[in-house]
Amino acid sequence: MTEAAGRPLILIVEDEIIIAMEIQVRLESAGFAVCGLASSGEKAITLAREKNPDLVLMDITLKGPLDGLETAGRIQAEKSIPVIFLSATDDEAVLRRIREARLGLSLAKPFKEADLIAAVRVSLGL
Repeated sequence: MTEAAGRPLILIVEDEIIIAMEIQVRLESAGFAVCGLASSGEKAITLAREKNPDLVLMDITLKGPLDGLETAGRIQAEKSIPVIFLSATDDEAVLRRIREARLGLSLAKPFKEADLIAAVRVSLGL
């Protein structure tokens, strides 16, 4: 496990900076370290290579040509990093893609802080 001062590193990939910063505050208050914020798939892939996070929190809708599922697939093709998908959509086709991809857990937005922290702990095996 790559850690910052003994804390697992988490990469947040979210196209809305306010939401990303709110998630960062919640995670850091729970004892996790955030190693970066990305709003596009391209930036997320670059940060995953550079920072080597232990977990990626991935929004489905991102800025740029790659969506969250494509981005997660590319990251996992290079590194075995667990992913938690964050999605506000109720579009059944998108939800089916998440389930069929089997790339990680999924949380529906808005989510409770306790559910986020529980999903992070499960994904990290804590």
